[in-house]
Amino acid sequence: MELTRQEKAVLLVLILVLLFGALLNLAVKRAYPVTGLMRLIDDAHLYPKVDLNTATERELEKVPSIGPATARRIVAYRELHGRFQAVSDLKKVRGIGERSLKVIIPHVRAGQGPYSAGASKGQGGRP
Repeated sequence: MELTRQEKAVLLVLILVLLFGALLNLAVKRAYPVTGLMRLIDDAHLYPKVDLNTATERELEKVPSIGPATARRIVAYRELHGRFQAVSDLKKVRGIGERSLKVIIPHVRAGQGPYSAGASKGQGGRP
């Protein structure tokens, strides 16, 4: 079976693309070990952190280890107790323990968001 000139050209391009991909993969693995690559992916410029004090339930659900029920509890806790002073205050929310907090911490921050309704009811805005 003889290949046409066009088929040979397509085959050559495919081989070159595969070879380039393999070389690029090797270069990336050498230049960025897995931990370095993960730091690059987690860079704040690529993925800004979610602010616990202003995030909606939907925004919170984008954070690893936070599903719809946990997002609802975080927002409810914030509305009742006021803004989070630190990310570690998430441990006060039912369902968030040390293990899930370790997963969540790189993706959230406790910014200087607005005080919630609970804070304006004389609760001092403390979580």
